[in-house]
Amino acid sequence: MVTYPRILLLDEVTSGLDSTSAKEVMSSIRTLAVAEGMIVLATIHQPSLETLAQFINLLMLAEGKTCYSGPVEDLEGYFERWGKPVGKFVCILSTLLLFVPSSDRSRDQHTPAEHAMNFLNNDFIDSNESKGASVHDLREYYLSTIKTRDAPLISTEDELEDSSPDDEAADELGKAGPLGTLFWNTVVLSERSSKNYSRNLLAYGVRAGMYGGMGLMLATIWIRLGHKDSTINDRLSVHFYSVAFLAFMSVAGIPGFLEERSVYYRETKNGLYTTLPFLISNTLVNMPFLFACTVFFTLIWSAYGGDRFLAFLFLAILVAESQVLVIAAFLPVFVAALAISALYVVFYNARTKIADSVKQH
Repeated sequence: MVTYPRILLLDEVTSGLDSTSAKEVMSSIRTLAVAEGMIVLATIHQPSLETLAQFINLLMLAEGKTCYSGPVEDLEGYFERWGKPVGKFVCILSTLLLFVPSSDRSRDQHTPAEHAMNFLNNDFIDSNESKGASVHDLREYYLSTIKTRDAPLISTEDELEDSSPDDEAADELGKAGPLGTLFWNTVVLSERSSKNYSRNLLAYGVRAGMYGGMGLMLATIWIRLGHKDSTINDRLSVHFYSVAFLAFMSVAGIPGFLEERSVYYRETKNGLYTTLPFLISNTLVNMPFLFACTVFFTLIWSAYGGDRFLAFLFLAILVAESQVLVIAAFLPVFVAALAISALYVVFYNARTKIADSVKQH
C-alpha cells in the first residue's frame, strides 16, 4: 500500500478482528482508495453491517459459481425479489432480548451477508432445505436475473456453454485485434518502464555521471592535440576510444535488465503479453536516455562537435546496449553476463581498431 498500486488485492484482511476494528480498517482502506483512485478487491467473511457498507460491489460465490454480482445496497432487495427476504435487524444485547416479542425473536436477526450464507453454505444441506431453498435455487434465480441485463458483470460457465455463435461474435467486438493488442501492450509496458526508471534515479544518474566523467577526461586530451597534420591519427584515436569507452559502459544496464527479465518471464507465462511488445517498449524507453547521455558527453568536448559525430556515437551506444542485453538474456547471472559482455565489447572494439589500422597502412 506504500506504493499506491492501481489495483490492491486483499485476502481476508479483517480476519481476527472484532466488528469495530474490522469496520475501521475497511473504512480507512475505502478512504485511501477514493483519494488515490485505487481499485480494491477483497475477500471477506461474515462482515458486520457497518463493514459491509464500506464496499460498493459484492460478488458471492458457491462451488466456484456466481450467485450474486452487483451493488451492496441492492443485496437486501435481491433477496426480497427472490422471495426470501432478510429478517428484521435487531442490534440488541442478548440480555435485552426478553423485551422483544416472541414473534419478532423467531425471525432472522442478522445482516444481509449472514442471510446469504444460509443459502451459499453447502456444508449443512439439511438446514438449507429446511428453509425451503438451496444454493442451486439461488444460483438459478441469479441466472434468471442476468438474462434481463444488457451485459452481465461476470460471465459464468453455464452462460458460456449456452452461448450461441451470435453471442460469441458479439463478445469478439470488444476485443482488440493483433495490431491493437500489440500497440496497447507496448504503451502499458513503456509507461511502466518509464515509471520504474524515474524511481531509480541513482542507477541512471550514476550512468550519466560515468558518461560525463569520460567526456571530461577525453576533452582534456583533445584540447592538447593542436591542429597539426601529424595529430590526425591521435584525433582518430580519441574518436575511437570515445565510442569504445561509452560502449563498454553499457554493461551498467545489466542489473536493471535482469530484474525486468524475471518479471517478463512470469508475466508472459500468465499470458499477459508476448516478447515483441516487451522488446519494443524497452527500446523506446531506453533510446531517449541513451541519446541524452550522448548529447551530454558530446557537449563536454564540443571542440569538434558536429551532428554527424553525435549521430554515429548514439548509434554505436545503442548497438552496444542491445548487444549487452542480448548477452544478459542468455546469461541471467549478473557476474557471468558482466564478464562475457565486457569481453565481447573489448574484443569487438579491438577488432575494429585493428581493421582501421590495416586500412591505413
